[in-house]
Amino acid sequence: MFADNTKISRIVTEVEDGFLLQQDLDCLMESSKYWHIDFNIDKCKIMRIQQCCHDMFKVNGNKLQKVTEEKDLGIVVTNDLKPSVQCSETAAIASKGYAGAWDNR
Repeated sequence: MFADNTKISRIVTEVEDGFLLQQDLDCLMESSKYWHIDFNIDKCKIMRIQQCCHDMFKVNGNKLQKVTEEKDLGIVVTNDLKPSVQCSETAAIASKGYAGAWDNR
């Protein structure tokens, strides 16, 4: 069994907040061991929405990959929370579908 689409977040404004987020991650990992639910560490990522003072988080001793955008349940989320990437991708898919409609005449 895998823990798909699990999210964890915390507002980090001070170094202590970062330590609390790391504690949250550690507790999540302990719970997952108890319930025999595996996390694919290669798919675990961290996205900072704003600059913070603590940015090195680990899961099972492995540093989390930092990303500026991530597709989640089909929606592209960016660290600036603007919809432009999602809109561009959706428009590209729509235009491909429309062009393909002419082929089926």
